[in-house]
Amino acid sequence: MFNTNMITTQELLTELRNAYEFIELSYLQPCLYIFCIASEFGVVPEEARLQAVAKKLQIPLAMIERLCILNSIEIKPVTEAERESEYFYIPSTGSVAHWLPLLDRGSRGGLPIIARSEGVRAIHFYGYKGGQARSSVLCALAASLSESGYRVLIVDADLEAPSMPAMMGLSVSSISSTFMGICGWSDEIEPIRAEPFSKQGGVVDLVACRPDAEKYDMDFSAFALRASMDNSVLMDGVEKLKTYAEALKEGEGYDVVLFDHRTGFNLSAVPIIQQWPGSVVVNIRLDGLSNERHSLYRSLFSVYPETPGAFVSFSLDPEATSQAIEKKHIAQIDGLLNDISENLSGPDSEPLPDEVLKTFWINWFHDRAYLRSAMPPLDSLSRDNLSAISNLREVLELSGSIEREHSNLGDPNFSLSGANAADLFVETRSIRNLFKNDSPFKYIFGRKGTGKTRLFARFIGSGLAEPLLATNDFPSGGVKSNSIIFNKILESVDGDYQSFWWALLSIAIEAGDTRNIDFLESAVDNWVVQGGELCLLQAKPAVVAEKLKTLDEKRFFVIDGVETAVSAKDMKEFVESLFMFLLSLQSDKGFSHYVDFRLFLRSDLQAGSVQNVEQQIANKTVELYWDRDAIFNFLLAKILVNDWFKSEFGDQVEEVAKRLPDIKSGSLSESEYKLYLHGFFPEKIRRNNLLTYTFFKTYFSDTSGDKDGGASFYPRLFERFLFELESLSKKSKREAIVDGKVNHLNMLEAHSLASLSFMQEITQELYNVLYLDENVSRNRELVDQFVSLFEGCATPFKRNEMARNLQGSLDVDLTKIKTALESMKKIGVFEERTGYPGEWRAGGLYKHGLKMKYVR
Repeated sequence: MFNTNMITTQELLTELRNAYEFIELSYLQPCLYIFCIASEFGVVPEEARLQAVAKKLQIPLAMIERLCILNSIEIKPVTEAERESEYFYIPSTGSVAHWLPLLDRGSRGGLPIIARSEGVRAIHFYGYKGGQARSSVLCALAASLSESGYRVLIVDADLEAPSMPAMMGLSVSSISSTFMGICGWSDEIEPIRAEPFSKQGGVVDLVACRPDAEKYDMDFSAFALRASMDNSVLMDGVEKLKTYAEALKEGEGYDVVLFDHRTGFNLSAVPIIQQWPGSVVVNIRLDGLSNERHSLYRSLFSVYPETPGAFVSFSLDPEATSQAIEKKHIAQIDGLLNDISENLSGPDSEPLPDEVLKTFWINWFHDRAYLRSAMPPLDSLSRDNLSAISNLREVLELSGSIEREHSNLGDPNFSLSGANAADLFVETRSIRNLFKNDSPFKYIFGRKGTGKTRLFARFIGSGLAEPLLATNDFPSGGVKSNSIIFNKILESVDGDYQSFWWALLSIAIEAGDTRNIDFLESAVDNWVVQGGELCLLQAKPAVVAEKLKTLDEKRFFVIDGVETAVSAKDMKEFVESLFMFLLSLQSDKGFSHYVDFRLFLRSDLQAGSVQNVEQQIANKTVELYWDRDAIFNFLLAKILVNDWFKSEFGDQVEEVAKRLPDIKSGSLSESEYKLYLHGFFPEKIRRNNLLTYTFFKTYFSDTSGDKDGGASFYPRLFERFLFELESLSKKSKREAIVDGKVNHLNMLEAHSLASLSFMQEITQELYNVLYLDENVSRNRELVDQFVSLFEGCATPFKRNEMARNLQGSLDVDLTKIKTALESMKKIGVFEERTGYPGEWRAGGLYKHGLKMKYVR
């Protein structure tokens, strides 16, 4: 019958099923067992049975034997009694621990139907190839479920390239927090809290695949090897985790466990899925590289037929729409949906109509939010992707909410970008992890007013760090930026910025604690008295490294105030020397063993500061910004501690104060904080015919309002706004309260005053940003003139035209003016006007601060 030299396993199985009534596949590492069960074998000697099978199939025995050798197959022609008595140790068809039996359609049909249990749901994420947004979708789903009150556990089960902790901005030090630990290395199970309690009481925890430390590399490699040779290692570990999850007491247990699996025909996915069956989310790209793996996808969807799962299709095309994708790839989509269809409809039922089947195909699009963060806030995702998560939850039957008692909203002492008075912080994942001793984040970037100095002060106030360099007005130690002491140290090393940083570290070591100003000043005096040549010698990395060896414990330093340390002319060189200094501290064990650091820096200064700076700061950066929810929770918190509001709006303040725990965690929703704000402010600014909420969203953000999702807000501006409102109530002749609400005219005036104040603070930094003249005093004068010239100018504007107009009133080279405009754009004062090449505009906040006029 077969006259070729080879037969495939599937072809052999087809012939066997045609010849014998009962064929059973089972996998026991490292072999696939094929049992041909028939009574006729009872009278055939064991050594002659395979020959009898070959003869009946009309297939050469040598061909069958070759296939068995190549594919590690054991064919067992036996009677039913022999199967039970002699091969009892080999699992039955109902236990599948490898792709081999699962890929066989005949074996899948014999799998037991797994009904939905009352226990913890398992959802498995799989992709045949990498780069299909598998982990991104998993994390977005986890965040969405958490916001609906679900307690979610993520398990990084990728034994070849685990990446979930890095993606989530978490560090993993304990073996008990890892899948490797669960599978034998640890008796304890201690998941890591990845997302704080949501308003609804939901959380996201993580079981990482392995600890971060390099010392575990060999052990992890051995674990992966052992698991590949003995899948019971994984199955026992999953059972242990399942038992742990289901034994947790009510209120602390998990509702859903999300497994992140390795790609391809890996050896870990099937045993894990088999041990904890659940829906499978298959991530795919319609690029032709993984579309034809139909048997694989059918296998995965067969595990949990009640809710088999879904396809999530990732598109890199920023212009793509669901309609365009369907039109272009409809044949591929239909073919893939057939793989899930056979598990959705029973053998005797009608096929599902297309409109129902298409709900199991979900499009996920390239999202700009992932350019800012590997795991961006859920509400920063595009509308299409938020819709995709909603659709995925519906398909997985997880669309509802879980109501919980949620009085414990986690530690409220961290913030998205800073703290307010009353020590309020709006908690986020990145900032929470920033304060851990083993945090990977060392570089904290943000625009002016986003709270860098507040976080800096938080580190010092909580005893976690010492200030190395601080802003001029910082009261608690550290060398003050551009101060007399700063300049003393700089002069001691002949103005060499690279030597300055090593000198500063050496002085800090001698001072013992830089929070003690007396100790610090004494150490500076001792340093300076050495004289120039000796100071330069002592400010060498090798000398400082030896000095560090005298420390009894590791020192933790924070750096702020860089923006105002030196003149604009020298800023690039100064920042470059700083990054070179920090690179040594983080990459050389001679330093990193004794010293840790956090740098707080304005965002634009890091770009291009040194060659390969992107590599230096990769996965070590937190970008500070205030989104809408965070800033409005902050605004309500500031109102609660404002004496004027407490005096004039006592009842409203008392009502809002009942939600203080939610406000501290930034948990009030848009509808909730809008309702509370309308208790203090009118619904509309009548003079502008502008809704008050729109007024706050647009006038207080750094964009002009047409790209709302990308807007950032500044707590300092809101603080100043409330201050000006209180001040106007005392000195203005107009009524402060009209119809029980703040006078809308006072709101407009308070905003203008607050914007001007904020712009004055920006101008202070522009002295060190804009380089219009070599002389420092003259440069300050020119910067003041330069900023004042924008008053009355139209926005949007053409950059080159604006530069020429400014030059007409300012005796400065045109090239320098263009460079100054570019510098202001880098710090966010100006932005490009989308769709109009060559045109810029002032952000909504800066338009008011510069007194520019919007012209259509």
